[in-house]
Amino acid sequence: RQHRLAPKIGLTQAVAISPDGRQFATGGSDGAVRLWNFPSAQLVHTFARRRLMGNGHSGPLNALTFHPDGRALYSASADGTVKEWDLAERQLLNTLPAPGWSPTDLRVTPNGAQLVSANRDGKIVVWDIASLLPLAELTQHQRCVNAIAPLQHNAFPTGLLPSARDDGTVKLWQPGVPGAQPIPPPP
Repeated sequence: RQHRLAPKIGLTQAVAISPDGRQFATGGSDGAVRLWNFPSAQLVHTFARRRLMGNGHSGPLNALTFHPDGRALYSASADGTVKEWDLAERQLLNTLPAPGWSPTDLRVTPNGAQLVSANRDGKIVVWDIASLLPLAELTQHQRCVNAIAPLQHNAFPTGLLPSARDDGTVKLWQPGVPGAQPIPPPP
């Protein structure tokens, strides 16, 4: 069964499915984040793009990820921000800005304690969700980090984090280790 969601939502660049599988989110070139029922494809809510005022993103969306408990959705935009959205109240909770930052991918660790962002400048930042402060910055990549994915169902520091950059290389990290460096590939 196929659904055409909407003819004029712009180029969709990000999609994520909620942990309970009842909703999914889309985001794209128009800067709006949309929540949909799954599998009916009914639009539930739109976190609108910021025009002159408002809480939304002012640029295209690059990535979306749900918190494992389903309470929040995180969105990353070319406007240099990551936003945390309250799904029950349908409102913005927090914005993580950084000058010159352009997030490309997001993941929440399986235990929900950390948010990991990949960036166009080659950095990966591990954020503490409770305080919204950075815990670690991994900077071995020289170019854009396109994708990240926590490997284990444990939280950092025991989990591993693969990252892929735009030159075709993949690095494996142990973010919880002080001065984390990529794990060398086997000989």
